[in-house]
Amino acid sequence: PVGTVDKYANIMSVGLTLSAANTLTFEEFDIGLNIFDKVGLLLHKAQWDPDLNFKSEMVGSADYAQFALTQSNQVTSLNLSERAVIDQKNMMIMSHGAAANDELYAEPFEMNWTDLPAGGILVAPKPLYAAATSAGFAVAFGMTLRLYFTIVKLKAEEYFELLESRRFFG
Repeated sequence: PVGTVDKYANIMSVGLTLSAANTLTFEEFDIGLNIFDKVGLLLHKAQWDPDLNFKSEMVGSADYAQFALTQSNQVTSLNLSERAVIDQKNMMIMSHGAAANDELYAEPFEMNWTDLPAGGILVAPKPLYAAATSAGFAVAFGMTLRLYFTIVKLKAEEYFELLESRRFFG
């Protein structure tokens, strides 16, 4: 890389509401950069904050939700086998013992990439999507995805390699 533009981490967020229960839905981040700027986003951390519908729908072992950060809204699943999926998280209920057992959990749900080389995952600034889907839900849910990142200037050949690695030309 040519160098980091930012001294401190930036924060951006996007809200996403499934178009219907159990439907794969995407929402694009608008960062104000384009593919001709020859910069990458070094993603350090993501925080997923689901709404009350999500919490009320996660009641049994058939209930399942999947969140992902992707570089395409054309993927048909949020599995890591898709080149455009940067990272994903699966959420499900695991029952232990009597039905009245409760478990306290903390939100937001987090993905942290700071232990990777260079302190994160390098991605192209556009396109960048939050994505979610569910199974077993009676109603759609919403959530907010917050990203912590720094902008990195890249040489032309590094930038084209970055684009190719995610799906744009490959």
